[in-house]
Amino acid sequence: MRLNLEPDITVVGWAKEVNQFESLYAEHKPDSILICSQFQGLRTPKYICDFASLNESAKFLVVSDSVERHLIVEFMESGARGFVSPAHGELDEMMAALRSVSNGGTYVCQKATENLLGGLFNRNQSIENEILSEREKQVVRLVSRGQSSKDIGRILDLSPSTVVVHRRNIMRKIGVHKTADITRYAIRSLLVTA
Repeated sequence: MRLNLEPDITVVGWAKEVNQFESLYAEHKPDSILICSQFQGLRTPKYICDFASLNESAKFLVVSDSVERHLIVEFMESGARGFVSPAHGELDEMMAALRSVSNGGTYVCQKATENLLGGLFNRNQSIENEILSEREKQVVRLVSRGQSSKDIGRILDLSPSTVVVHRRNIMRKIGVHKTADITRYAIRSLLVTA
């Protein structure tokens, strides 16, 4: 990986399991920690919060393909110092984030920042346009229950093509690309229960 090629970055190890990570951390006390947003199926924000409360020098940089607004906020509130999405940025941005977090700063990638601001600085795009409408919330609930666009159209008395447009708009607004991500969004946003 390119991290190993950077003269000012030393990778002390990779962990796939919590025990492995905690051993590496105890041994090396790294300047920063890259952590996947779905580390080992844990509730990663809670893990970051709990770990950072016991290890004040731990500086987490979250790596996530998803840039959902509520997800970014949840991670940053958990104590993470940074949030980057390789799916939406260049590797150079990850290096900048890693350096910033290692030096005690914070970093949120450009795409995540755009989603957090929700069009605040774009006068042609109101913040309200980034919030799901009641109809879109209905579609999210039905998608998360495994309903097809045809089934959703029948239930909501909409044409399947209208449902497809709603799904596309929902995915754009919450910054995801897959149906499974809509379901995760629905659970995190408490639109449905797990």
